[in-house]
Amino acid sequence: MDSRQAKQLLNLYRPGVDDADPQFAEALAQAERDPELRHWFDQQCALHVEIRDKVKAIPVPADLRERILSEQKVVRPTVWWRSPFAIAAAAVVAIIVSIYSILLQLNPPARFAEFRKQVADFATAGYELDVQSDSFEELRQQFASRGWPADYIVPAGLAKLRVRGGCLMNWRGHKVSMLCLRGPERHDAWLYVIEQAPLSGAPKLPTPQIAAVGNLETASWSDGGKTYVLAAQGDEPFLRTLL
Repeated sequence: MDSRQAKQLLNLYRPGVDDADPQFAEALAQAERDPELRHWFDQQCALHVEIRDKVKAIPVPADLRERILSEQKVVRPTVWWRSPFAIAAAAVVAIIVSIYSILLQLNPPARFAEFRKQVADFATAGYELDVQSDSFEELRQQFASRGWPADYIVPAGLAKLRVRGGCLMNWRGHKVSMLCLRGPERHDAWLYVIEQAPLSGAPKLPTPQIAAVGNLETASWSDGGKTYVLAAQGDEPFLRTLL
């Protein structure tokens, strides 16, 4: 079970209720292995507890049973917005709106611009290679054997660069394959591949979108259900030769 599958299952987890439920055991174990998933899970549990406490705090009229029984016998005209049921429903709606606001703050939509900046920063901050390889095909096989995106298309212009290896990245629970390449005169390049669906605002077409991010030039595009970011040291004309 990977972190994405574990997160889907843990969305159903109820702290204090499902602690001993065996169907959550594997997902809980994955949360212990993945710090990002663990951080999200702790926030999710805290939110569940807050919701439960708020629902329990909704006051129930002491004579609610008598009112229900009496209304079954005698139909009285009433102003609907003053009834205890309408008041309780309004309270529940208010809680739901608050919960939705909290969820948006805890789990904002994954935006492509944020992804592009973070992978560009990762390339320039220094990193350790997870996969050692000197060929594109061997690197692809290494990604596939470990369950990372491998059915990607390498731009023809990258063939003139030397393959150094790759990194197995995990961005907000989504697997990212990072190809590390050595170019002429220390003009290194990095190709990132991620599934297209998780990213809001990602390019929809194979036509590259050029943008400077920090000290790097980047090109971004989507093709075959994958979103790509190519980051390179050098100017825009050099980047375009790689495409």
